[in-house]
Amino acid sequence: MSNLSIPKSSSDPEMEGSYTKGYQLFETGKYQESAQIFSELALSCPAIKEVWVALAVSQIRAKESEEGIREGLNAFRKASRLDPSDPELHYYSALCYMSLGQGEEASTALEQALETIVEREASPEDERIITLKEEIITFLNELAGENHG
Repeated sequence: MSNLSIPKSSSDPEMEGSYTKGYQLFETGKYQESAQIFSELALSCPAIKEVWVALAVSQIRAKESEEGIREGLNAFRKASRLDPSDPELHYYSALCYMSLGQGEEASTALEQALETIVEREASPEDERIITLKEEIITFLNELAGENHG
């Protein structure tokens, strides 16, 4: 979940500079400072998915607590509203729900992730998506076992 990427949808050099600074802080383990920068960016650039993803990951790492997970989940959900066809956003939301002990919500998010993968019709060469699909199916089976066991 630590793979942050520079937003492709930005042509604003100031935003890119701030994002790069936040990314560098994140990479050096300064998660709180990174979260602050990404939080400010989310306010000024609320339509850029990558900013919300970076904020989510930074918040989770900065606090490493239930509060951080809740904040990260909120940011992942905002990112998924911007790009509902990205299965990884639903998957990361599911991981947050699982960490919070919310199995039903995790199952729903995993099912959404699986649905977006199926809709994408990922090519066999798209190893990342195929691996994600396998992980999602494993988690769904585990959650189903917990609910029926």
